[in-house]
Amino acid sequence: ALSASKDSSVGRTVCFMDVGGDKLYWAAGCLDGGIVKGDDDAESCAATFKNYPDVMACLEATREEAEAGGAGAGGMYTSRVLDRGPLFPDDAERFMAPAGPVTLLGDAAHPVIPSFGQGANLALEDAAELAIAMAGRGKTQSVASVLRAWERSRLGRTAQAQIASFISGSKSYGEAKFAEAMRLSGISPDALARH
Repeated sequence: ALSASKDSSVGRTVCFMDVGGDKLYWAAGCLDGGIVKGDDDAESCAATFKNYPDVMACLEATREEAEAGGAGAGGMYTSRVLDRGPLFPDDAERFMAPAGPVTLLGDAAHPVIPSFGQGANLALEDAAELAIAMAGRGKTQSVASVLRAWERSRLGRTAQAQIASFISGSKSYGEAKFAEAMRLSGISPDALARH
């Protein structure tokens, strides 16, 4: 069972998921401006979510399990979730290496938020498509030219995934935060409509 809630007025969201074996996956998200700093990650989380009893209970249970060294007691993991707007064919050329056999794939080329669950899929697609492109390289084609053609061929698919990821992540913080994020994103109304 999955439950989630959002406090869109302050840009906070929480999620709880029973993963079986008396284990609970939980996540608490906050936009950067709402983070309250503490001495460590757990204290920052506690200060930021002090008015959320379920989060406070999860923090305490996580601390107790980590101290007891129970099975699967991994403690707490925190990170910033960052993304960026997609590259579209019109502006992608300025980010592609002009020459040389260098390219990026996966999150390095087109980051998506973890909760969207598509980062590994896109990286695997990249690898498969790149292998096909390289296998089809003619004797007179340079590796760099094959890479540039492969990069251009991936732009449409990865842009759509990035837009979907951006929308999913931004909407989880409420409509007002979503509207602000859309305004700042650089994603044009035309690109959004095509999505």
